[in-house]
Amino acid sequence: MLEHEFRQVPGVADVVSWGGGTKQYETIVDSARLRAYNLTLKQVIDAASSANSNSGGGYIVSAIVAVIGFLPAALSHGIGAEIQKPLARVVIGGLISSTALTLLALPAVYALFASRSREPERRDHPPAAPPA
Repeated sequence: MLEHEFRQVPGVADVVSWGGGTKQYETIVDSARLRAYNLTLKQVIDAASSANSNSGGGYIVSAIVAVIGFLPAALSHGIGAEIQKPLARVVIGGLISSTALTLLALPAVYALFASRSREPERRDHPPAAPPA
């Protein structure tokens, strides 16, 4: 229901929702539309942050719960531990690294490329002569 409304916002290219009772939204921003509406990525990030201040919380909690669930297998010493330990350690490492990349590295890289992709301003007229 909210996805349709979010897609109507100028500069929003796509919205994907996931989650159970509490929905989390991932918004893909179209840089060309942002420029057309004279918006910056920082304005979009600030607006999204102020509207949904704990959106990453559910993602982090889900990862922590999964890591805690795999700890017994990663620390086991009983029958079958030689198979369980490496698998559990790989899954735990993947959960931690994917969470860090999703919440920290990906937004930073996107902001870096978004700032580099801005076109220089065009001038329809020659620059004014300096004052005499």
